[in-house]
Amino acid sequence: MNKYLLVIIIKPEELDKYIEIHKNAGKKLLEDVRSCGFLNESAWIYKNLSIVYFETNKSYDECNKFLRSKQSCKQWDKIVIPLFEESPIFADKIFDLNEQLSKFVF
Repeated sequence: MNKYLLVIIIKPEELDKYIEIHKNAGKKLLEDVRSCGFLNESAWIYKNLSIVYFETNKSYDECNKFLRSKQSCKQWDKIVIPLFEESPIFADKIFDLNEQLSKFVF
């Protein structure tokens, strides 16, 4: 399972709009997110940071390329991307409990 954490800085004055649009995502977009290969996607807000977690059995790039080809995503991007203060970045994983525990023999 591939896991990704994306961090997006949202313009502070657009935060309410960003949150609201995520609470009302359309069914077609949600179906396209699932059909592209994302098995799970969750988003959190902390101050003006959107923290988005993805799980997939494919690569993020493969899923994202498929998703970005869908009309539902193109419409979503037209609304959401202007709310970003900066381009999204992937967080670097520095700790994983299961990976750490696997180093020890029990």
